[in-house]
Amino acid sequence: MGKDRVTSPKCQGRTVVVLALKDFLFEWKISICLILALAAVLTPLLVLFGLKTGIVTTMTDRLKSDPYTLEVKIVGNGHFKEEDITGLRNRSDVLFAIAKTRTLGATFVAFKRDMSAVSGIELVPTATDDPLLEGAVPPLDDQSVYVSHTLAKKLAVSAGDPLPVMVTRRLDGQQQAVRLTMKVQGVLSEAAYQRDAAFVTLAFLLAVEEYKDGFSVPVFGWEGNGARSNERDYAGIRLYAKGLEDVQVLADELRRQGLEVRTRAKEIETVRSIDRVLSRLFLIIASIGITGYALSLAASLWASVERKRKDLSLMRLLGYSARAIVIFPIIQAALVAFLGAVLSIGLYKIIEYYLNTTLSESLVADELASRLTLETYGYTIILTLGLSLFSAFVGAVRATHIDPAESLREV
Repeated sequence: MGKDRVTSPKCQGRTVVVLALKDFLFEWKISICLILALAAVLTPLLVLFGLKTGIVTTMTDRLKSDPYTLEVKIVGNGHFKEEDITGLRNRSDVLFAIAKTRTLGATFVAFKRDMSAVSGIELVPTATDDPLLEGAVPPLDDQSVYVSHTLAKKLAVSAGDPLPVMVTRRLDGQQQAVRLTMKVQGVLSEAAYQRDAAFVTLAFLLAVEEYKDGFSVPVFGWEGNGARSNERDYAGIRLYAKGLEDVQVLADELRRQGLEVRTRAKEIETVRSIDRVLSRLFLIIASIGITGYALSLAASLWASVERKRKDLSLMRLLGYSARAIVIFPIIQAALVAFLGAVLSIGLYKIIEYYLNTTLSESLVADELASRLTLETYGYTIILTLGLSLFSAFVGAVRATHIDPAESLREV
């Protein structure tokens, strides 16, 4: 019965695991050397990958945070139907699309508190998901308006203030104008728009264009030569891609339709090129370092099996199977891998803190020079374990060839 317990595969496996752990602790100097050797290879790789991730992520986030990077600007005035804009709006790679009127017709005059006028203010149509609003609720009605930072300073207005405005036109040789008071719903950040502009609903912008064209606008009580009756064409489109990778796709699609467009695709491609170069550099360095360490660990495990050849052969003589003996170098390799990976991550966190603190003056809030995610740490441990177990295969194969009779020959 005792023999069955000793020779059962389950009992043999537990015994070999315990022996491997005890041997690992007994030869603690060698174990520490193997762990430090792994950390010496892995820590620089983590630092390099962290810097690569931090630099590329920071550059990408800066591009994404700038809505103009996502803008696909159509040059000049065109002729777009409502279905053209609806088709763009329904594309999965489009973040925001809205019609524009003629540039010359999209202006009005605003008045300061002392009733001095600021003329030639650009009118920009806006709606839900407009990236320039930076998440703010779009104008609640046709008489609500967002003003740019520069215009707010000129008019000395802020959110909630009334804004007297005037729309002018020349009709039948006479200068005409209509006045109304709008409400400032909000002020855009200085980074969002650098010119004097008022962001209004598309309905208000179309009303201004119709009035300037000489038509009446019954909704606002503006008189003219009858209401517009023909189907409307739009002169342009405000168009923003959903992601950086979508900008070029949209631009190419519009160019195939014969439209001239401008984008910041070169800046996007620059970041992608940096990412590709750094990725290749990391792969080259990582391949060299990992290959060297894998060979070193394999040699160490082989040597360990050779040193314990007599002990392992004695275990074979006592009835332990070759499969059980194989576990011995595998357990020790797993210990080296796990402890080495944990040590490397700890060292990386110290270096990461130093780098981010030292370079903080060159970065804005929430930007990091070096960064790795918890997911990356998990992959690091798993891949290191996999590599070490692969290296342990050399020692394991050697262990299977140990003859039980070797221990008797040395008696």
